[in-house]
Amino acid sequence: MEITCGECSVKVAGESAFKTYAAGSSFKVAGNSSFEIRTGAEAVDYVCSFG
Repeated sequence: MEITCGECSVKVAGESAFKTYAAGSSFKVAGNSSFEIRTGAEAVDYVCSFG
Protein backbone atom coordinates (compact mmCIF):
# COMPACT_ATOMS: atom_id res chain seq x y z
CA MET A 1 0.00 0.00 0.00
CA GLU A 2 1.34 3.41 -0.97
CA ILE A 3 0.09 6.52 0.81
CA THR A 4 -0.30 9.20 -1.86
CA CYS A 5 -1.96 11.99 0.15
CA GLY A 6 -2.42 12.70 3.86
CA GLU A 7 -1.40 10.72 6.91
CA CYS A 8 -2.80 7.62 8.61
CA SER A 9 -2.06 5.03 11.26
CA VAL A 10 -2.05 1.38 10.24
CA LYS A 11 -1.97 -1.92 12.10
CA VAL A 12 -1.30 -4.95 9.93
CA ALA A 13 -2.66 -8.33 11.08
CA GLY A 14 -0.21 -9.95 13.49
CA GLU A 15 1.31 -6.66 14.66
CA SER A 16 0.58 -5.30 18.13
CA ALA A 17 0.74 -1.55 17.47
CA PHE A 18 -0.33 1.04 14.94
CA LYS A 19 2.39 2.74 12.85
CA THR A 20 2.00 6.17 11.27
CA TYR A 21 2.50 6.63 7.52
CA ALA A 22 2.51 9.88 5.56
CA ALA A 23 2.29 10.69 1.85
CA GLY A 24 5.21 9.13 0.00
CA SER A 25 5.56 6.16 2.35
CA SER A 26 4.30 2.60 1.99
CA PHE A 27 3.62 -0.61 3.90
CA LYS A 28 3.07 -4.25 2.95
CA VAL A 29 0.11 -6.51 3.70
CA ALA A 30 0.52 -10.23 3.08
CA GLY A 31 -1.93 -12.08 0.85
CA ASN A 32 -5.04 -13.43 2.63
CA SER A 33 -4.38 -11.01 5.48
CA SER A 34 -5.90 -7.75 6.71
CA PHE A 35 -5.11 -4.35 8.17
CA GLU A 36 -6.80 -1.62 10.21
CA ILE A 37 -6.46 2.00 9.15
CA ARG A 38 -7.16 5.15 11.18
CA THR A 39 -7.32 8.64 9.75
CA GLY A 40 -7.63 12.10 11.20
CA ALA A 41 -9.72 15.00 9.93
CA GLU A 42 -8.00 15.22 6.54
CA ALA A 43 -8.53 12.91 3.58
CA VAL A 44 -6.11 10.05 2.96
CA ASP A 45 -5.51 8.48 -0.44
CA TYR A 46 -3.72 5.17 -0.88
CA VAL A 47 -2.96 2.82 -3.75
CA CYS A 48 -3.07 -0.95 -3.45
CA SER A 49 -0.77 -2.84 -5.83
CA PHE A 50 -0.79 -6.62 -6.23
CA GLY A 51 2.25 -8.60 -7.22
